[in-house]
This record gives sequence, C-alpha cells and structure tokens, in this order.
Amino acid sequence: MSFSIATPSFISKLRTFLWDQHLPVGLVVMSIFGFLIPAPGLLLSKTPLNTISLLAIFFIGGLGLKTEDMKAAFGKSSIPSLLFGFISILAISPFLSFLFATDSFRNALGPIEFSSGMSLFAAMPTTVSSGIVMTTDAGGNAVIALLLSVGTNVLGAFTVPFFLSATMRPSDGSSLSETSKAKALDPIDLMWKMMVVIIIPLVVGKIVREYSARVQDFVANYKSELKVTSSLFLISVPWMSMSAAADDIGRARFSDIILLIIIGSVLHFILLLFNYYSCDLLIKIPGLSIGLKEKKAVVISASQKTLNTAVSVIAFLPASLGDKGLITVPSIIAHCVQIIIDGFIVSWWKKQQIEQQQQQQQVTNDKQQNVVIDENKTNDSSRVNEIVVSETNVPIEAVEDNEVTQPPSFIEGGSTTNDSNDDSWKNQGEVTLSGKL
Repeated sequence: MSFSIATPSFISKLRTFLWDQHLPVGLVVMSIFGFLIPAPGLLLSKTPLNTISLLAIFFIGGLGLKTEDMKAAFGKSSIPSLLFGFISILAISPFLSFLFATDSFRNALGPIEFSSGMSLFAAMPTTVSSGIVMTTDAGGNAVIALLLSVGTNVLGAFTVPFFLSATMRPSDGSSLSETSKAKALDPIDLMWKMMVVIIIPLVVGKIVREYSARVQDFVANYKSELKVTSSLFLISVPWMSMSAAADDIGRARFSDIILLIIIGSVLHFILLLFNYYSCDLLIKIPGLSIGLKEKKAVVISASQKTLNTAVSVIAFLPASLGDKGLITVPSIIAHCVQIIIDGFIVSWWKKQQIEQQQQQQQVTNDKQQNVVIDENKTNDSSRVNEIVVSETNVPIEAVEDNEVTQPPSFIEGGSTTNDSNDDSWKNQGEVTLSGKL
C-alpha cells in the first residue's frame, strides 16, 4: 500500500526534474545515443539541419529579449558589476585556454582534439540561458545576467576567434610555429561566420519582437515551449557531431573521459572562486557598490561557459584541427559539470535566502507583538487611572476645621444613639471630611 502511494510522488518528482534539467539530461542521453547508434545522427549531419539549428537557437534568443529589461541593467548601481563581468568573461577567463594548449595537457588528455576542445570551451563567453535562469533562482539580479549573456555573446564574435587562433593547433601535433597558413585557424573568417550565426539571427529575432504585438503575446504565452524548442535544437548539434565521430570516440580511453570530468570541474571552481572573491574586493573600493544580488549574477554568469556558441564555432573549424565530434566532447562534459555544480550553489543560496526571509519575518512578528503588548499595557494603565479617578472623585463639603461627620450610630465613649438615627445615616450618601481625623 505504501509503495502505491509513493509511486505517483516519485513519478511527479522525476517529471519535474526532467523538465527543469532537460538540457543537460538531453545532452548526455543523445550524446550516448549518437555514440552507440550513430546511423540516424550521421544521416542528419549531411543535411542543412546543423546550420538551421544554430540559427534557430539565437533567433529564439532574440525573441525573448525585452528592451525594458536591458535598459534597467544600465542603472548607476549596476555599472561596476557589469564592467567587471564583461572583463572577466571576455578578457580574463579566456587566458585559461592557453593552459590547455600546453604540451603537458595535450599529452595527458589522450586525443589532441580533447585538448583543443578544452581550450575552445575556456575561451567561450557566458551561457545564453542557464546563467539567467540560475541567477533568478538564486535571488540574484536577473537583468544583469541577461545583459552579460547577450553582450558577451555578441562581443565574443570579435574576441573568441583570436584566442582560438593562438591556442588551437592541428591534430597532427605540429607546434604553433610549425602551423602553416593552410592549417591555421583564420580568426577573421571565423569572426564573420560567428556574426552570421549569432549576431544576425539574434538581432532579427529582437526586431521581429519589437514590431509585432502578436509575436510578443506568443512569446509570453509559450515561453516554456520556446525554451524547450531552443534546447532541442542545441541538443541536435552535438548529437550529430557525436554520431559522425563515433568511431574516433570509441578509440578514446575511459580514463580520458574521467580526466575531462575532473578538469572541467577544476576549471569551473577556479572561475567561481576568482569571481566570488573579486566581487568582495570590489565592494571594498570606495565609490563602488556591488550588492548581493549583483554579486550572485556576476559569480554565476562570469563562471559559466556557453555550449551554444561552442558548437557554433566547432561547426566552422577547419578539418586540419581534427575530428569535430572529438572536439565537442570536452565542451559537452564541461557544460554538464558546471550546470551540476552551480545547481548545488543555487540551492545553497536559495536556502540562505529563505532563512533570511524567515528571520526577517520573525523580527517583524516580534515587533508587531511588542506593539500589541505595549498597546495593551497602555490600555490597562488608562483603565486603572479611570478607576482611581472615579473612586477618588467624591464630593467634599466645606466644614469647620477639626470637624468630621461620623456615623450617627457611633459616638466617643462607645455609647449608641437612638436606632432611628441609623436610617438617616444610611440615606446620607455623602461623607464630609475636613481637617484632621
């Protein structure tokens, strides 16, 4: 009986998990499927689906861009965090790609394409969507995350090609100095291709949104469906690449895959620590203001690398750099690793936020309770004063000094008067006091 009750709950939780994590789950499942059963993906890789998928990803991204959100990110308090985010993403973290281009890493990672893939992933801008979603869940400034995502992916079309041309080498193992122009990666050519695939569809999607109220309503009503559609297009690209490279991937050692997981984790932790403590240092500089929400946005966005742009760039790499499927493997693994790690960080931040809200609510409740107690004390004090005043407000008649009217039934010496005088005392409703008793 308990099992039948628990089953629906488990299915519901599983459905929620698959919906929330459909991108990393889909990437892993379809990559394995492409490796084990390569025929369908290999067939589709010979069609224009690859290019269509890349264009669709950024066109859908443009449809979701709101002008008011982008304007809000340029507030005075947001400028320091935005500037640091752009510098960290486009100018600082890409230098890690040189580390993966060293002979030590090239020899340690098995296929040379694995080293090239890690260099490529390290040079990428921030994620297109997952960083925004995670920043929102963590209680961060989603508008800053949005602007960092859009801005770095647009500017990345001009910066990424030059980092890659300096770090990626042909699969034959020749050094950078030995690389001929025919084998080398042309940064200008790659830049133009990235502009066509990333910037143009992004701008077109934004223009369509701005000048069509129906499109705005459609995007608002089918936001989740569009997100899943974009994820499906993204999943299809590495699936086709993995299918085409199934034979080459089969020759890779299992230890190489484990090493890629470890390296991807170390890379992400390095970026997380750098961005986290850099924000702490910036807060101490006079005149700069980076709040906790802005800090969360920068730490998450500046530490993530996009798979969307990575698969777009890999599609345009020359054949001399090696098998594109093998180059895609490190990007897929590193992307999934960073999503998993950031998922725990976001959960920790959310827990902290809930605890702070509960503490603030408790403080508010205590204050309200104290106010009620004070009001009750004030009301009780007022009632006591009213009683005292009513009891002491007795009419006083002027009498001669040292005289007091005594009850008729009592005289000095203990003798009594006539009983008839008692009635007159009872009917006398006032006692006259004067002088000394």
